[in-house]
Amino acid sequence: MGTSYVVKYYDAQNRNFKAEIDSFLKIYNQSASTYIPNSTISQFNQQAQIKTKDAYIIELLEVAQKVNQETHGAFDPTVM
Repeated sequence: MGTSYVVKYYDAQNRNFKAEIDSFLKIYNQSASTYIPNSTISQFNQQAQIKTKDAYIIELLEVAQKVNQETHGAFDPTVM
């Protein structure tokens, strides 16, 4: 999503979780990246509505709606 990341963790057995973390980020990216033209959020942004079962996007929209209501419209998720 146009940034870098560092994940630090402690594991007593010294296991490497890089593959699992990268796998999760790849899945999340396919949902929420505005840099991927066919991601769920990109498709959503190109249409008036979208039917999705994408849990990440559903949660994102629910939180955006809640913040919009709590700020009495000061936070408008439809702008940019």
